[in-house]
Order: sequence, then structure tokens, then C-alpha cells
Amino acid sequence: MTTATVIRHPRSSFLRRNWHHLSAPARVLVAVGLIMAASAVFHTVVFLQSGTAWEGPVSWRKPITFGLSLALTAITLALIESCLRLRPLASWLLLGTLSVAFVVEAVLVTMQAWRGVPSHFNTATPFDAMVFSAMGMTVMVIVVVVISLAILSFTSAKPGGPGLTLSIRAGMVLLVAGQVLGAAIISVGEAAVVSGNEAAVFGPEGVVLGAAGILKSPHGIALHAIDQRPRTLLSSGPNTLPPALQPD
Repeated sequence: MTTATVIRHPRSSFLRRNWHHLSAPARVLVAVGLIMAASAVFHTVVFLQSGTAWEGPVSWRKPITFGLSLALTAITLALIESCLRLRPLASWLLLGTLSVAFVVEAVLVTMQAWRGVPSHFNTATPFDAMVFSAMGMTVMVIVVVVISLAILSFTSAKPGGPGLTLSIRAGMVLLVAGQVLGAAIISVGEAAVVSGNEAAVFGPEGVVLGAAGILKSPHGIALHAIDQRPRTLLSSGPNTLPPALQPD
């Protein structure tokens, strides 16, 4: 089969054809990703029916964007796991933890949207403060797993084409950078809220560093650079793929 033929298959078709080649924890993570995508679609319908604003600290934007973000990241990391040499216990520890953390993060963000209160930087009540703290701890768990997978992409990659290996490693480094920028958003945002400068947190550009340093855009770009990796996987050609993911 030629490279061009492989490219014509959409990512969903690729997942269907290779589902049985994925490890059990990778399948769980893919399932979580699909649930997150379904949640994003559902809340898009809710948003369209609500007539409410897209921007603002209280918006259906949050469960939509978080659902899409977690879906893309979950499915991509599940595919990347198939390109790493990991023991079953290590796969369960990393991907299982990631699956639980993604679900918890999505549930907390979605719950706050349905309650009609901000999900981030909200300490108006003890419960809201507890929710925001739980979100922060969940993100820290995600960061630890992502950094671990990034390191493993350099130390435990399966044999493959140089382009594929480079794209995985570059994508993982950028994903880590996105996590670092996310931590910067929390740090700067919390300091702004404490000082009473809520405009620097809940403004149209989100958390702003300095006079005009918008953190949201670089955070999102770096976070999802890794999502181009499956496209590289599909276009690398059958001879560069791990044996378990050779196309039909």
C-alpha cells in the first residue's frame, strides 16, 4: 500500500482498524477521549440553544473547549503509547492515571458551568475554592504523566522512521511547554485575583502577563501541537510504523 493510500484514511478509520492492536490502557484512554468529544458536542448544542455569550468567566465555552482539548490529547497520547516500549504495569500506571485525571478535570469544569459559576480562579465559597484546588491538583497529576511520557519518547521509543520519531519527540516537548504555560496562567491569575485585579483574569483575553502578554494563545498552540503527530503517523508510510500499527 502506498503512502498516499494511507493518508486518505481518516483518523477515526485508522483507530477502528487498529483498535485491537492498542494496549488495554491505551483503549481506555481512547474511550475517555471519545467521551470527552461527545461531551463537547453535547455542550455545543446546549450553548447554541442557550443564547448566552461565548466569552466571559461563566460560559458554555469551558466544557466545550475542555472537552475537545482533552479528547484530542487523550487519543493522541494513546497512539503515542503504541510507539513506546512500555511494560504493561507502566502503561496502566501512566495511561490509567491520565484517564482518571482527564475525567475528573472535565467533570469539575462541566459541573461549575452547570452551576452557573466560574470554574477557574473561583474562591467565592468554600466549595468553589475546593473545586478550584482539586482542579489544580488534577492538572499537576497530568503534568507529571505528560513529562514522564515525554522522557520515555526519548528513552524508550520503538524502532521507526526518523521523521516519525522526531515528530513524536518534538510534539511531546511542545506539550510539556504547553503545560508549563498553563502553570504560568494559574500562577499569574491567582496573584491577580488576590490583588483584586480580576480584569487581568476574566477579561476577553483571559490571564494577561504584563501590559499585553496574552498567555492563553501560546498555551493552546503548544498544548495541541502534539495533535498533529497522528497525521504524521498516518503519512509516514507503512514501513515506518510500529508493527502493531501497520495499515491493512
